[in-house]
Amino acid sequence: LQSQAVFYPTGGGATFVDAPASVMQNNQPGVWNFNSENRVINIGTTEAALATTDADIIAFLTGVKKAVCDSIHGRLGVALVYPDIPTVDVATSMDSANTGIGAGGSTITSTELDGQPQGCFTQGTTYVYYHVVVER
Repeated sequence: LQSQAVFYPTGGGATFVDAPASVMQNNQPGVWNFNSENRVINIGTTEAALATTDADIIAFLTGVKKAVCDSIHGRLGVALVYPDIPTVDVATSMDSANTGIGAGGSTITSTELDGQPQGCFTQGTTYVYYHVVVER
């Protein structure tokens, strides 16, 4: 529903802003992606199998500098360890047609990140910052 959309004028009315170039590895403004295809263990409800009812709405910023992740984890009291989680879909942006679990749906889980509503992980050599927007 457009009336419930975060960036829609009759919804949340939030202004979408790219991430500053200073936090990105390529020194270009970063693009946020939002989806409801993944979940974080110990955030919201966790069912045995990933399902629409327990997938969190998560904002992802791919390609952040390691120093940014170090700072975030340091402030959160999380170890400076970045699990490689290649199965998490960080590229699919949410729109009216993408509101459930897709083929790329997966779980953000590691000793360091379980129960953390924000943090960093890697996909190969790329650092990804995530922030749970809505716990489900």
